[in-house]
Amino acid sequence: MNVSKVIRLDSIQNIRDLGGIVNKDGYVIKDNLLIRSSELSHLSRRDMKKLYKQIGVQTVFDFRSEYEAHRAKDKLDKDTKYFLNEIATDDAFGVRRDEDTRRQLQELMARIRSGNNDMEASREYMSFFYRNIAYSGFSVAQYGRFLYYIMTHDVPVLWHCSLGKDRCGIGTALVLEALGVDRESIIEDYLYTNEIYDLDPDVDNPFEVAHRSYIETYFEEAEKTHGSMANLFEKMWISKDVIDKFKERVLQQNIYQNLKR
Repeated sequence: MNVSKVIRLDSIQNIRDLGGIVNKDGYVIKDNLLIRSSELSHLSRRDMKKLYKQIGVQTVFDFRSEYEAHRAKDKLDKDTKYFLNEIATDDAFGVRRDEDTRRQLQELMARIRSGNNDMEASREYMSFFYRNIAYSGFSVAQYGRFLYYIMTHDVPVLWHCSLGKDRCGIGTALVLEALGVDRESIIEDYLYTNEIYDLDPDVDNPFEVAHRSYIETYFEEAEKTHGSMANLFEKMWISKDVIDKFKERVLQQNIYQNLKR
């Protein structure tokens, strides 16, 4: 499996190191530099020491809303740089407020609230969320802020949302895309969240799982709206030169012919 490695903590379940993932050119991401996670509000003292002292996380990007971050504050080391970097605000969500979109959302919400366990409506709503993230100018700018920072500053850095699934999953997909990881491996890492939480994306609550259709919807809309992923990075003010320097810093030659997990 070409996916991120679980960091063994007692107080957080879904925290993973991108170290070890191999890109299309055979280069591997270095360990303990790029870390994806669920929220840090439940960190124990022991796990705080491991995360901030042993692993050496210096910067935390929080993709949650201001309300979420205030309700469940991250536990941070006193020297940690913290950025509240909201990805989807109420104002930004559903930015295409044409009549057809408005009607579609109303119909989906009515089906979801009907109490009939309409799985398809819930999946459609989640796909709408991912599609919105791809074309929302606000969301694009916020991800750009995050990516530009980690590409031009020293790492290690950790980013998270609440469960480490949707907003964190898209952010991770963008990092891996920039590092030249193949699309199927990016999707595989995204779906790995289900294994960690012991969820079946075809059976369990569509709002709780990582479903292949969600992340594929994101990439489809991003490429449709912006022309290509390279164009999307350019709109985020991330040039090829910035990406190349980022690769030089976080990638190394893979000395193993076969990736072992």
